[in-house]
Amino acid sequence: KFLNTESFPLVEKEQYLKNISIIKDQIIKGELIQCVLSQRFKKSTNIENDALIYHLFKSYPSEYIYQLVCPNFSITGSSPEMFLSVKDKVATIRPVAGTIGNDPKIDDHELEIKLKSSIKDKAEHIMLVDLARNDLGKVSKKGTVKVKSLMETQIYNNVIHLVSEVTGVITENKDSLDAFSSTFPIGTLVGAPKIRASKLINDLEPEGRGPYCGAIGWFSKNGNIETSTIIRTIIRKNGEVSFNGGGGIVFDSIPEVEYQETLDKMKAFI
Repeated sequence: KFLNTESFPLVEKEQYLKNISIIKDQIIKGELIQCVLSQRFKKSTNIENDALIYHLFKSYPSEYIYQLVCPNFSITGSSPEMFLSVKDKVATIRPVAGTIGNDPKIDDHELEIKLKSSIKDKAEHIMLVDLARNDLGKVSKKGTVKVKSLMETQIYNNVIHLVSEVTGVITENKDSLDAFSSTFPIGTLVGAPKIRASKLINDLEPEGRGPYCGAIGWFSKNGNIETSTIIRTIIRKNGEVSFNGGGGIVFDSIPEVEYQETLDKMKAFI
């Protein structure tokens, strides 16, 4: 158990399942296609920042491990998802959408096949890849937006994800900040359409997300940037830590399955 203390959710399971049903009703009415709902857990602790990042490094190694220490709070994360990378005017987004829990009793290859054969996960993933293409297309030269890879799998200690890569060449009159503005927030963490999904998230989740589902990284003077999404992340503030897990809700989502997915994603923290 992380920190040897109990986690407590801000939303009880019954209410979370009800919120999923509310989202599905909105989808049926044609208000949106997908909405990424999350739940937040908290723990009381006096843990130091160096111990937090060590815990994530050991229990949840990912491509992006980071810690930002501010006077009144800290952000410590191990994110599997690149948000936006720009190198020499080539912009890259790597959407992560579609998840299955990683069971040590079952062969990884068997779980990969199950995930890739899920009609729901495939449809959700392709929709979000199209959203990434559209977002990147707003600042890219005509004909340069490409899907470099589609629905590959990434295996982690507690989950397996579907991942794609979308690239585009930024136009001469735009720069990496324009690309960031055009693509933020990434659709995989909000839903589609973004504005309607964001409004529904604000209505259903009891607290503002804060840094969660934002982006963290670096911006260089030459225009290159490298950022990741802020997921699988611990916020430390006022003697407690908080962390979120979420999942994309679509028309055929099964509430119990979606609820369990959030727990699978937070397994290293709970």
